[in-house]
Amino acid sequence: MNPGLGKFILAHTPSSIIHPTPKMNTGLSLNTGTEIPALGLGTWQSALGEAKSAVAHAISAGYKHIDCAFCYQNEEEVGEGLAEAFKSGVKREDLFITTKLWCTFHTRVEEGLELSLKALGLDYVDLYLVHWPIPMNPKGRPTNLFYIKPYFFVL
Repeated sequence: MNPGLGKFILAHTPSSIIHPTPKMNTGLSLNTGTEIPALGLGTWQSALGEAKSAVAHAISAGYKHIDCAFCYQNEEEVGEGLAEAFKSGVKREDLFITTKLWCTFHTRVEEGLELSLKALGLDYVDLYLVHWPIPMNPKGRPTNLFYIKPYFFVL
């Protein structure tokens, strides 16, 4: 390599690349500019009666992201854990709460969100996802739009 080219490259390379310092990426930027914590507490399969203490303990240990969903059937307990954290001085705006729309609510999104907000005891969530992409009727069966009745032919 041409010695002049090497000097040029070194002179124009940011010092953070030449002398990197380890830094943990603690958040990810969404397309809205909002930052979501890279690590969060998932509440799926939390044993009945344990979600409240798990959420409260996680927040006291420094977790900023709580992930829950209507279909986990524990959003009320998660809300109790959040309320406990708020009583200890944690501010709502310092947390990132994710919940999900269950597939039986695809035609009733506002209702699904309101049920989750009420159970969580919150005015808003930071991220509301579609939990399952196939819409189902209130009985849990796929809607006619996406369900094809199987036909069997006998020759």
